[in-house]
Amino acid sequence: MGRTCSLSAANVLLLIDSDMHPYVMMLDSSPFILSTTIRENLDPFNEYSDELLRKSLELTGLWDDLAVEEHLDSQEQLRRKLSFKIVEEGKNLNLGQKQLINMARAYLRQPRVLLRDYATSSVSLVQRRLLREMTFNEFPSTTVIISSQDMITYLKCDQVVNIHNGSVMEVGNPRILYQNPASVFRR
Repeated sequence: MGRTCSLSAANVLLLIDSDMHPYVMMLDSSPFILSTTIRENLDPFNEYSDELLRKSLELTGLWDDLAVEEHLDSQEQLRRKLSFKIVEEGKNLNLGQKQLINMARAYLRQPRVLLRDYATSSVSLVQRRLLREMTFNEFPSTTVIISSQDMITYLKCDQVVNIHNGSVMEVGNPRILYQNPASVFRR
């Protein structure tokens, strides 16, 4: 039997590759990047405005990573940053920048379910904070499921499920669980 991830008795890994693709998005520590421009990585079907693409880059902190001449007006800076060419397998980007592109892509798509599996493992602490705030503020209609080692992220969640060796150890509000000295979550 292959790997499965079940959500309401449905194998989420199959859903991601099926007709549910527009509704479920997975962000992991090894994002898929196309060998093309930033624009085409964010918006391969040309569905979003340049300003929305810019906002997605600013929210993730990637906007500042894309260097262009500062004397250019804002429209020309936008055009050049969106035209930045990503080489084969994204070799001209570090892993953190690839994760930021993936998060910006998620912001644009606004999926119904967003699965974050160590999706910020290779970004700076400043960018991790930006992405945490983005996750909780910019996905108002999205159910976000997070796997992380960042306690601050968990404390901002509505509910946590502590799983050990495939068994649910406890479920609850993270702030309440953290106050309980006997809680598995607190340890």
